[in-house]
Amino acid sequence: PAAIPRYQGFLDIRDETDLWNWLNTRVPEALMQADSDLRKFNLPIGYLQLRQQRARVPPAEDVVQFCARKSVVLKMPGAECLDSSLVYDGTEPTQDKSDLTTLEVIWEGSGDEASRHGADGRGDTYRPWQFAPANTTKELSTTAALRGSIQQYDESGYIVEYNLNEVDLAALETAFRKDMVLLRDQKWIDRQSRMIVLAFATYNPIFDFWCSCTFLVEMPPS
Repeated sequence: PAAIPRYQGFLDIRDETDLWNWLNTRVPEALMQADSDLRKFNLPIGYLQLRQQRARVPPAEDVVQFCARKSVVLKMPGAECLDSSLVYDGTEPTQDKSDLTTLEVIWEGSGDEASRHGADGRGDTYRPWQFAPANTTKELSTTAALRGSIQQYDESGYIVEYNLNEVDLAALETAFRKDMVLLRDQKWIDRQSRMIVLAFATYNPIFDFWCSCTFLVEMPPS
């Protein structure tokens, strides 16, 4: 796959390409390199968690089911509407919870390719191709609900984690970058994605100060 170029910062993110560039450059440079400015004065504690939530797609027999102006969309060949917001319960939940089967085959390993699950500092609690419900993430990872500019998001989603206390940081960084390229190429983030959140914690022993860091990207339908 093509190499992902260097990028600036989180506030420069405007689209999917920007997001993947940030994830594959600034994040590992800051968190997974022993001589980074962040690690000079702070200790990353526990796991880095990358989580996303996805909206459902309309059924093939009624692609305009979720459209506000169905008559207009029907005149556009191949067009369909996705849910604009995520509803987690009630009679009409709009969240996609289906397995991402193509990614599953690659992530779990096949043939001579070993499974990535739990290897080289990757967490073994979640799999990025499998939906994790809110009650599970709250219990296992104390994942928190978030309020963004568009809506409030619960603790569920598709999750992958990395152990920031891994002794072999070089192997961790390599695994993380390799996974970001895989997830990008497999379109883990796409038009169904409504939120992506990156979360981790650090401790500063000089000031005895803990910091919980959360970076939220909201992706309304275009």
